[in-house]
Amino acid sequence: MKGHVAKRRWRTKSGTKTGWYVVLDIGRDLDGKRRQKWHSGFATRGEAETARAALVAELEVGTYIEPSPVTLDEWVTGGWWTLIKARVKPSTAAAYGANLRHHVLPSLGRIRLSSLRAEHLNRLYT
Repeated sequence: MKGHVAKRRWRTKSGTKTGWYVVLDIGRDLDGKRRQKWHSGFATRGEAETARAALVAELEVGTYIEPSPVTLDEWVTGGWWTLIKARVKPSTAAAYGANLRHHVLPSLGRIRLSSLRAEHLNRLYT
């Protein structure tokens, strides 16, 4: 089984609240430890079950993207750019750098990588 649905209850000043979560098994890390990702925000068990089925299907097909707070700007400046600079000619690196600084990062830099979609890129191109 690739995942399951879990119920959580918590107390608030106005009473007890209930929420449903999808716990997705995404494999094992390098040490062999089991890795899980929790997806929250479901009001009913049915909503959570529907989301679990969709997430498991994404995992099976290979299109599942782990939720991450990393933005495009952090990813580019955090390692991708140094990798690319080493693989291309200096003039190409200068052109890429100028395009990133002037066009891509100002408009898309604050978007999380897990949220980046084709629509964002189409808007950038136009």
